[in-house]
Amino acid sequence: MFKWDVEPLQQFWQIAKPYWFSRSESQGKKQLVGLISLSIISSIVIAFETIQRGEIISALAVRDGDRFWHTIRLLGLIIAVSVPLLSYKTYLESRLALKWRRWLTDKFLRRYLEERRFYFLHNYSSLDNPDRTIAEDLDQFTQQSLFLFIQTLEALVQLVAFIGIIWLIYQPLVLFLLIYSVVGTGTLWFLFIRKLTAINLEQYLKEANLRFSLIRVRDHSESIAFYRSEAIEKKGVKQKLNQAIANFNRLITWQFNLDLFQNGFQFIAMILPAILLAPSIFAGQVEIGAITQSQIAFERSWLSLSLIIFQFEKITALAAGFKRIFNLNHYLKQVDLIDKEDQKLIEIKEKEQLAFKNLTLIIPNSENKITHNLSLRVKPRENILIVGSSGVGKTSLIRAIGGLWKSGSGAIYKPRSPDILFLPQSPYLILGSLREQLIYPHLSNNIASDKLLGIIEQVNLNQVLNKFGNLDAQEDWSRVLSRGEQQRLAFARLLLHQPKYALLDESTSALDNSNQDLLYQLLADTEITYISVGHRENLLRYHQQVLQLIDSQNWRLVPAQEFSFL
Repeated sequence: MFKWDVEPLQQFWQIAKPYWFSRSESQGKKQLVGLISLSIISSIVIAFETIQRGEIISALAVRDGDRFWHTIRLLGLIIAVSVPLLSYKTYLESRLALKWRRWLTDKFLRRYLEERRFYFLHNYSSLDNPDRTIAEDLDQFTQQSLFLFIQTLEALVQLVAFIGIIWLIYQPLVLFLLIYSVVGTGTLWFLFIRKLTAINLEQYLKEANLRFSLIRVRDHSESIAFYRSEAIEKKGVKQKLNQAIANFNRLITWQFNLDLFQNGFQFIAMILPAILLAPSIFAGQVEIGAITQSQIAFERSWLSLSLIIFQFEKITALAAGFKRIFNLNHYLKQVDLIDKEDQKLIEIKEKEQLAFKNLTLIIPNSENKITHNLSLRVKPRENILIVGSSGVGKTSLIRAIGGLWKSGSGAIYKPRSPDILFLPQSPYLILGSLREQLIYPHLSNNIASDKLLGIIEQVNLNQVLNKFGNLDAQEDWSRVLSRGEQQRLAFARLLLHQPKYALLDESTSALDNSNQDLLYQLLADTEITYISVGHRENLLRYHQQVLQLIDSQNWRLVPAQEFSFL
């Protein structure tokens, strides 16, 4: 038994509703009312124009000049009204779709970037390409949704108007139209639409896989070049390409069959009214202009009843894009629910000093512990070096301090976020000037150039300044700077901002010992309390305590002068 699935419509309304019921968007609602009014008026004008075209043919057939010129004048008036009306309707539709897109994109962008949800989505969910969803799918969603809504509205108005015209010309033609449309639409749906929908959705997936494989080559170009593994990457990309092409060939074949059926059905619809009306015209019961009127009315009514068929490509694209939007919305909600529903969460409290109490870290989405029952207090200027074998949880502990990893139990006491600065192994460099790189993430701070130049000299980055000219030079810094230069630049930020605490996750791994000693000595001369993750022996002299993570159950805290990596 056929069951109508209303869930997709409910999901659609869940995404679309907030804009149209927002109190701050009254202008958009007024524009929608105007657009609906213009659509109804333009549909009625088209129906009236159809009647006049039939009148012209009838007037010519009976050689009635007065009737002919009267109809021409009336048709000219209709054209004069309808041309600007239709143009403005299209313009208003585009403006309204743009307004809706801006509002909806701002909403999703705000939710995506706030509370570091983007981090959890990228690292702890199966969601693919949220950036594409925000940049492209929301655009298509607003445009296509509004377009299809207006098309459906116009189809309903025109269906009523043109069925009325057919009814006045020849009543049995209405019954024939309904039967013809039901048979045609049903045939199209069961033979083509369901299959084509599945193939189209699969094509979106194949194309996304192809793009992703090419993006991986771009992002890992240096490693691939060093390994000289171009042939392997080429094989992988070609495999994705062949899958996309094979599926597209299926799509072309099915689309060809659909076009054959559609075109044949549409051409038959053009001549059937003439065949059915011919006896009445030959008998003088109906004017010859009724042929033109009935052909146009029959074709328009058929198009209205078969809207889903003729807008199939747009509907499929909208369905695929909307599915990604709904998934993004779902995952954003899931991130918000973690704190409320998951009982196995680390408690984070704000205090002046950094401390851990019975802290146990659990790998997200699992029950595997990597640090157990850790308790210690980081006293001011008592700097700690975290050591341990690979995978034991050193970086995970840094993530937990930064609030990025919440799975586990126990408590972390720490100062407010602006008082802690994190230096990862691979520093993040923004798109901007050298000045902005230095003062990031506090771009609103107005720091004198002399101070910035002094910091650059301290961290041994004069060669970078000499190469690029001045502090306002704009470059792709992550590409033009070496990893060691990037790490020194990150230390410059740290020395510039002087937070209470610094978390350094192997942040000197690309530096030689002399540059590492230089940076750590500069850091040791400040009031900053820092926690480092590292493996080099000479780091011990810049720390007072060593936290050794032995395994998932055991750890120890020893004075730095008593610890040896051997």
